[in-house]
Amino acid sequence: MIVVVSGVGLVTPLGDSAAQLSEAIQQRRSALRPSDELARLPSPLAGRIERVDLRPWLVRRKDRKLLSRPAQLALPAAGDALGAWPGEREELGLFLGIGREPPDTGASEPALAASERDGRLCPQALSSRGRELYPPLLPLLTLPNLVLSHISINLEIRGWNGTVAGEAAAGVGALIEGYYAVAEGRCPAALVGGADSRVDFGSARDLYRLGRASPTRPPAEGAVFLLLEPAHAAGSALASIAPTCRSRSRAVEPAPHWSLTGDLGAADGLLQLVIMMLHGRWGELRVSDDEGAELGVALGAPPPLPS
Repeated sequence: MIVVVSGVGLVTPLGDSAAQLSEAIQQRRSALRPSDELARLPSPLAGRIERVDLRPWLVRRKDRKLLSRPAQLALPAAGDALGAWPGEREELGLFLGIGREPPDTGASEPALAASERDGRLCPQALSSRGRELYPPLLPLLTLPNLVLSHISINLEIRGWNGTVAGEAAAGVGALIEGYYAVAEGRCPAALVGGADSRVDFGSARDLYRLGRASPTRPPAEGAVFLLLEPAHAAGSALASIAPTCRSRSRAVEPAPHWSLTGDLGAADGLLQLVIMMLHGRWGELRVSDDEGAELGVALGAPPPLPS
């Protein structure tokens, strides 16, 4: 079965549409800006997104406070990629690549301070006074699976689904899972994407400590989603796509990112595929996950669709 990309949704530091991204690339416009929060790190540069409009996508506006930053980025990108897809959303697949669990930015400090006794964490105090002070919504902002849950709830998607966690390969891993779900007939189409935010101090600090960020590869945030459909059922096609490898045979370097956006983490590999599509560069993209497993995806020219 030939599987095609029939929709794209973007929330990136260089724009929220393929047209905006393409124009920024042609003009070699940089999205990197100094951040006061990162001033103590090797580089203060980061690819931040100034504003995300969630109003068209949230079922209830008050739920915004439940969304982590990756979820805020992912929801509009997923909605744009899905567009006016006419199929039954009860059967639509949803596969998401997400980055590492974000660090606590200080919300739990009062609970931990109240649980300290003689310089040590006291389990009894933590289960009493500490528990009373612990923010009840904090787990909802840090658990990676909840990003997919918010997309599912607000876009009413209830088919096959899965979350892949990791670095640049996470989004590509989600794409591969979605490809097989469509190719094997488990769902009529699949929404696949990656979302990550690495621009807060804790996340950026950890990336520099792990050697995954540098002044020439600054952290960024963003979300990229693709809609995959069988070629015979798609109303339009931007490219054909298929996995080429998924093995543990050897490690490869992370995919080269578009330097003017910064490193989008779990969304970075998918961003490269979109840039390849925009430029008509058909070929293979290979990335590696956190443990050195190799993932490959072939992108081809869109096939002729049935009339």
